[in-house]
Amino acid sequence: MMTDVPYLYEKNLDTLKKKHPQIWQALINDSSEPEGEIFSCSNGQPNLNVMTPDGNEASLHDPDDPEKEAAEVLNLVPENATGACILIGMGLGYIIHAILEQRRSIRHLAVFDLNRNAFKHALKVRDFSTVLTDKRLILSFDPDPDVAKVLEPADKALLLEDAYRLRQVRAYQTDITAYQELETSVFEFISDRNIAGNTDHRFGMRFIKNRLSILPLLQYHGLLENLRNCFSGMPAVLVAGGPSLDKNIHLIKDLTGKALIIAVDSVLPVLQSHGIQPHFVTSIDPQALNFEKIADCTIDAQTSLIAAPHATPEVHQHFPPENIFWTFSKKPIEKWINQLAGGKTATPGASTAAHVNLTAAIMMGCDPIVFTGQDLAYSGYRDHAQGVVLNNPDAAQKTFFEKNPDAVMVTSIDGDKIPSTRTFVSMRNHFEAMISANPGFRYINATEGGAHIAGTDVLTLKQVIDTFCLETIKTDTALRPARKNQDMSAARQISLSLERMLDKTQKLHQIISKYDQVIHSAKKNLPKDRHARAIRSADTLPLTVRKKISQAEALEKKMDQGGSMEIWEILEEAALAAVKESERALFAATASTDKTPGAFITSFSSNLNRLIKLNAARKRILSFFRDELMEIIDFLKKEADLKQAVKDNAASIPPLFDLAAFYFETSQYSRLLSIIKHLEPLTPDHGLCHFYHGVLAAVHGGYNRRDTCFDNAQKADSALVPQIQSFKRKMGDRYFTVANEYKINGVHTPSSRKMIFKALRHCIDHPDLEKELLLLIDIDRQNIRELLETGNTSQAETILSVWHNALAVTPGVLKPLTNEQAADLYHLHSIALFAQNHLEKALEKLETALSFSPENPALFATAAEIFFTAEEYDNGIHYLNQAVLQDPSHAILWEKLGDHLQAKTRFTDAVTAYEQALLSMPDRLGLYKKMGDCYRETGQLEAAREAYKMITRNKTIKADSGNP
Repeated sequence: MMTDVPYLYEKNLDTLKKKHPQIWQALINDSSEPEGEIFSCSNGQPNLNVMTPDGNEASLHDPDDPEKEAAEVLNLVPENATGACILIGMGLGYIIHAILEQRRSIRHLAVFDLNRNAFKHALKVRDFSTVLTDKRLILSFDPDPDVAKVLEPADKALLLEDAYRLRQVRAYQTDITAYQELETSVFEFISDRNIAGNTDHRFGMRFIKNRLSILPLLQYHGLLENLRNCFSGMPAVLVAGGPSLDKNIHLIKDLTGKALIIAVDSVLPVLQSHGIQPHFVTSIDPQALNFEKIADCTIDAQTSLIAAPHATPEVHQHFPPENIFWTFSKKPIEKWINQLAGGKTATPGASTAAHVNLTAAIMMGCDPIVFTGQDLAYSGYRDHAQGVVLNNPDAAQKTFFEKNPDAVMVTSIDGDKIPSTRTFVSMRNHFEAMISANPGFRYINATEGGAHIAGTDVLTLKQVIDTFCLETIKTDTALRPARKNQDMSAARQISLSLERMLDKTQKLHQIISKYDQVIHSAKKNLPKDRHARAIRSADTLPLTVRKKISQAEALEKKMDQGGSMEIWEILEEAALAAVKESERALFAATASTDKTPGAFITSFSSNLNRLIKLNAARKRILSFFRDELMEIIDFLKKEADLKQAVKDNAASIPPLFDLAAFYFETSQYSRLLSIIKHLEPLTPDHGLCHFYHGVLAAVHGGYNRRDTCFDNAQKADSALVPQIQSFKRKMGDRYFTVANEYKINGVHTPSSRKMIFKALRHCIDHPDLEKELLLLIDIDRQNIRELLETGNTSQAETILSVWHNALAVTPGVLKPLTNEQAADLYHLHSIALFAQNHLEKALEKLETALSFSPENPALFATAAEIFFTAEEYDNGIHYLNQAVLQDPSHAILWEKLGDHLQAKTRFTDAVTAYEQALLSMPDRLGLYKKMGDCYRETGQLEAAREAYKMITRNKTIKADSGNP
């Protein structure tokens, strides 16, 4: 037993009261004696014995060295770590001391424990005075903590920095289930904040740009809140793209007219391939590549889009404006845009389009709400249903999955364990939270084999159809009142609001510019050399510098007031990278305890440099916002003038063409379509009508129609040829840019390859694309060859299939390639197919290869092998003779043929094959052994002996001639 250290408890308690008053109050209110017994370890350090739930005694730290675990945990946090550490379990605080003392750069250490028992003991035997005064420490001893509230001081760090998840493992002995549940809730929250921060950091500027892109046509769009209770009491089936969708896709067509079908964008091609047009498609992804999910889909007039405003703009340009409904979160920028649109309702944020499905169904009052294809797992070790675009089958492979640190096993709706990931678990938790927050609906999980979702009943889709989908619903009638009236006053109101925001932005930019000048001036007037050594505080700075600092502080207040703060909130995602760097610099400057002469000026100067960098980022972001606002305002004004001209000249066609040209030049293709619909009946054969139809066909993936329309446009007006070529080049540039964005470390991925081929499909003569294609073909040929040699046929096939699909739809891809490159590509595909025993397809590819290189001996050799495998020996021998004729090294195939025939007990034919091999390879003595074996099998013993003698005879001849 170890006695308490005199006065230590009072000292610690006094510090606790000053720095953590809520924890202090809870301790004071808890008058019970702490359980357990403090004892001294062999090295003199205190330890604590506690009782476990099964009645055994256990120590909270290593009995010999209680600091041992602290060293082990410390190794999990890099020395230069700048993020937040989250510790579950405390013990006597050895880990806390180690982290705060030895990881000076971390921003926060949050400690969660389920009770104050160990802490009470720790305050009596260990000195916590320096720990409790460290501003980085966050403590929670609540048995059911509000994790978000506890971690609020660390929220910015969790968004911007890495989070280190730590455990005081022995604390779990006291109640392992409760501690594991605590760990799950805390770590899931951290993961969500970290993912949100990483996403905002990576896509912040794109998020803002995408949201602003909806403003020019916002007057034509609707809001999800306009659909509130439009389908009250009607069944809704929410379709996701999990692998189980393959089991139910045939049933979804039976739902047409009987239930509302709400589908994530990635399954639209799958549904359309089965003749299904969903009522709503949801979209959320910000990256341009994600448009490829629906790029080649024809949007039915009865299909509407429900999207988050940060979704890539190409998606909403694919839908008629009146069929678009926005859902806005509580983010400041979305709140602002929602107000511009006249909206009043914010919906919970959604991490996936599938969550938007559920939000929409709840908003529209649907009941029951049915999930299908929502696996939230790699059911059958597959990632998506067949036909889903931009899938990643490699991530679902069992061998890859078993090495994935994010992998977990979850309970399926059938009670089995199925492979999933922590990301899927987080998505499932989000669904469960949404269901819990919206009672009164019946939720059904009809995803056969997927993960169980708490709060749902389990039925098959067939049972759902037979039970709930019995009446016809008229969606168009329900939607008509929700569609927005297209009046010009809405555009004027939006324009006026944007002008006010532009004015605020320009004034803020002026304030920052002035602030920046003051900071530069203050830095310039800082004392240097020996004078700097005398400065120990801000009060001893020169008067000129102090005046500048006062001016800067006054300007800072202006920057953080009223309309300025609104702008910063709107642009917060774009500023994350700058804020992250600034926060690190500020922490480094303020955390320093160096009191040596000159240290204050060094720290002060560093802080001024931080502000200079931050101001540069602020001005850059504000300039971007200002330019975007000016462009949108200019668009709205020009559009209003052109629409007024159309209205004033109702019987005149030229104003309509002017408006069409305006929409084309600004890439507002959905509005261009509406104008062409007005123009076409009036001037059906006009060259520009054909041209604009070609443009719309190209944008929507209708390549054959594009070519037809452009041909008709040229015939009607040859002056349109340069415009057609310019548009094709523009489309080529667009996809070439996307392709380069999705390279990884400069190397093309399957997705970026697809974008290269898509770019070529639009502009086959694009010079940059031709160069890229020539580089790509050589890199891919080498990679494919290496993969085939190492037996990674499936990976080789993944690359080859991208090329094959591109060649199937765009033969012009071959134009920049040499005959040798084209032949080799088809040859490699043939080898891959041959390895998978697809002999007929392999021969097809080989024939194409021979059309490019008709005298290539390697092609003849492969053909021979394929025919021999198919036991078509006459064809095989024909190709083998051709191969050997041009390159004798291929005579090795005669030996392979002999081996094959010998295995088939066709010994006489095998001897013939070995004899042919010897004609080109007389030094290959092992052939005589194989011939002798064949003769022996057929009873020709003399011939066998003669064959065996040839081995010795040839060795003697070689030795006599001096050959090795």
